[in-house]
Amino acid sequence: MVIILGYNNTESQIVNSILDKNNISYKYSLLESQILDADKLILPNPENFNSAYRRVNMMNLFSMLKIIDKPILGIDNAIYFMCSQILDKFKCGLGLFDFDLNFKGKQEIEELYVKGKVDVQDDSKLVKISEKGSTIWFNEAKQYPLSEYSKSSVLNQIGRRTSITYEKGNSYAVTIDFEKNPDFAKRAIENFLNL
Repeated sequence: MVIILGYNNTESQIVNSILDKNNISYKYSLLESQILDADKLILPNPENFNSAYRRVNMMNLFSMLKIIDKPILGIDNAIYFMCSQILDKFKCGLGLFDFDLNFKGKQEIEELYVKGKVDVQDDSKLVKISEKGSTIWFNEAKQYPLSEYSKSSVLNQIGRRTSITYEKGNSYAVTIDFEKNPDFAKRAIENFLNL
């Protein structure tokens, strides 16, 4: 059973569709008992990060999620939950990835998407080496810096490389817009499900 953290007001139709096509049972929940019983966890893209953060906090899930030993996948802006500090909002993240990120709310991000080529490290589990050179749509204003946990990246128009996936132990994150890249999203989630 896959548990998708239910901190949004709606479900992710893209994630649901991929799980349904792969005959994976899943449930949206913020209940500790269901999270502990899950085989894998997915943190969907938070539609309203502040609201999602409050819900996780109200359910007292931060301590448990920090130490849980299950594969966990963060999608798009869920990377903020997984980092150490969300600097602009002065909030602590789960620390699954040991770096800090400046919060980029929707009002701060231009909706400008460009095409880029994917580069993949040989040891990536989330993105297969066969994806190297494939094209994705990404928002330069929203992409995240490279770190020791970066396993795939994209080159922007001014020659700066930014991360599109992070991996560390059982923690994984895909930081691209799934709606703009449904095929890439499908393969990344399927790779996560097959871990």
